[in-house]
Amino acid sequence: QVESAYGATEKVAVIYWDVNNLKKINDSMGHEYGDQLILTAGKSIKAITTKSSTAYRVGGDEFVLLTNRTDLAEAEAIRNRVFSHNEETVTFGGEELPVSLHGGIMKLNTARGLRYSKLFTELVEAGRGN
Repeated sequence: QVESAYGATEKVAVIYWDVNNLKKINDSMGHEYGDQLILTAGKSIKAITTKSSTAYRVGGDEFVLLTNRTDLAEAEAIRNRVFSHNEETVTFGGEELPVSLHGGIMKLNTARGLRYSKLFTELVEAGRGN
């Protein structure tokens, strides 16, 4: 699917985001509050998609965006547009919840074999500290 949408896979960057503190919110306030964080994060990511990118929710609070922007500076600019909304709040149940994401970037290379578990591990590692 990636090759049919983007052509050669070495021309695809994968940008990854994960919602910060979701487990803490779920455990202390309830899953309906955590769901609001996930929905808000998803909307922020969807808002930056273009004709040359596609966003997916790939896990409970993990999102990826596939884009043909393989220049690292361009991919970082896309990622940072979502980061620019970090700490904005969403109101739910009378509570103000800060929405914060972290994430990483990598170029997709199917020559190494494309396994989701390996790709996901590499994306998480790329996002440490971001």
